[in-house]
Amino acid sequence: MNKYLDGSSETLRKVTFNFKKFNKFYLPEHKKKIDQSFLEWFVGFTEGDGSFIITVPKKGNKRLMFILVQKDEQALNKLRSTIGFGNIQKHRHAHRYCVSKKKDIDRLIVLFNGNLLLNKTNEKFRLWVNTRNELNQKQPRIEVQSQLRNFDYLGNGWLSGFIAAEGCFNVRHPISDYHSKFLIDHHIPLRFRFILDQKNEEKLLESIRISIGSGNVSRRKEDLSHFRYTIGHRNYIILIIDYIKKFPLRVKKNVDVVRMQKLINYSKSRKTRPWSGSVFKRVKALIFRLDE
Repeated sequence: MNKYLDGSSETLRKVTFNFKKFNKFYLPEHKKKIDQSFLEWFVGFTEGDGSFIITVPKKGNKRLMFILVQKDEQALNKLRSTIGFGNIQKHRHAHRYCVSKKKDIDRLIVLFNGNLLLNKTNEKFRLWVNTRNELNQKQPRIEVQSQLRNFDYLGNGWLSGFIAAEGCFNVRHPISDYHSKFLIDHHIPLRFRFILDQKNEEKLLESIRISIGSGNVSRRKEDLSHFRYTIGHRNYIILIIDYIKKFPLRVKKNVDVVRMQKLINYSKSRKTRPWSGSVFKRVKALIFRLDE
């Protein structure tokens, strides 16, 4: 069993994120310090949904931009107010957090430098920083630090940010129309799942699996570059839920965590209290809403 479930006193590895330089020298003037767990979450969220962009306008002068696109405008506004710079823009049917000012780009570089995990994110970040050095030759050159490796995913906020961007909870069942007979029958249990999807990052998902201690990593048939980490063991899904309680998702997806927790609680009590009446209706509604 995972050390988080069996109560082992094994010492956890120390968190390897380093935000000292950012908090000491690069905070916006109206900020004294930003919470460590929020910065960890922001890095994970960025590795799931963020983009390090190099634009080339018609005049030919390169420009750097950082963008996070989300339908959850409230989450982006909270991000903007906490980090203290950037702006929120309407983007088609969604919104995006955008950073383009040179001093704010440097703030992000210091924040992310040496604190990124994904290979593809580090490659894009390296190109981004090299372009920054090319464009700002009068400023001190910034050297890209090595990416993070081998740390405990449940001991910091990175995984929460990554789940907020790329994770989901759902319930699988053999009858697609949610017929009441299926839900009432004690011999057909609900099958809970936690899922993380990512392209070209099989090793990262495998390292998350090892850290958590359950689940499997598989290649998607419809896209061979797309990998999926799935947990089906109820106790380990509870472990993920407990982790999220400690390190919040900070997005509307947190509602799904609450729904999954309620379904698991109903599932635990099912042997002594058959689902019927208002309880049956609540369970059915929770399943529908979780799959929306």
